[in-house]
Amino acid sequence: MLLLFNTKGPTGLEIDITGTTADVWASYMATYEAALSIKQLNAKKVLRAITLDESRDFIVYITLL
Repeated sequence: MLLLFNTKGPTGLEIDITGTTADVWASYMATYEAALSIKQLNAKKVLRAITLDESRDFIVYITLL
């Protein structure tokens, strides 16, 4: 399966490479969705930390967002 050849260390990413191709794909998607959720949470945290105060220029604030 090309997915395994294009993934560096699939077992290190906790992708189960045993079983059928469908099983490997399901394991890959579960890992991807978990990583995506973590990235979304981190992005939300960063966006919530950006605040506009009197000392910051509005254009800089919008650029950071």
